[in-house]
Amino acid sequence: MATLLPPPKRQKVYHGVPEPPKEEAKPAPHIVVQFVSEEDGEPLAPAVNLPANVLREGLEAIVNKLNTKDEDPVPFAFHISLPTDAQTPGAPTRIAIAKSIEEDVLSHPSHAFTPEDVFVIHCSPQAVFKVRPATRCSSTLSGASFLDSVGPYCYSGDSNPGFIGLDVSVYATQSKE
Repeated sequence: MATLLPPPKRQKVYHGVPEPPKEEAKPAPHIVVQFVSEEDGEPLAPAVNLPANVLREGLEAIVNKLNTKDEDPVPFAFHISLPTDAQTPGAPTRIAIAKSIEEDVLSHPSHAFTPEDVFVIHCSPQAVFKVRPATRCSSTLSGASFLDSVGPYCYSGDSNPGFIGLDVSVYATQSKE
């Protein structure tokens, strides 16, 4: 008795077309980065060797890990100043890092930087907003019951009786001690 082989697997088809081959990620060059403070220009950490395709969030994590002053992670904004020979009048003098060093700096139209350069990245801390959960108020006003102290009262802006509102001054005068 002969053994039967299972049928071959079906190839995935996307809208009637076979799946395109995946492009392999091209290797990113390694660069030397020096993180300095935006405020005083002091180095935040020693120079480090990083791949150029590290994302901005990865740069934040590295700076927070190397910076031993703060315990909580702090968001940072990063930029690199253009060299004076690459600056043109009226053009920006620095390059903000929004995605990665490779996409924002190495592919910049000025071509002022090469992977062999030491990148001096200026770091400026951003504001940290912490949101606390809303809690229910469980305390009351001391002195008297609020509903007993405030009663309906007739008043109007031109001294004519008009509608019924609440007179808060009654609360202050009729407070039960």
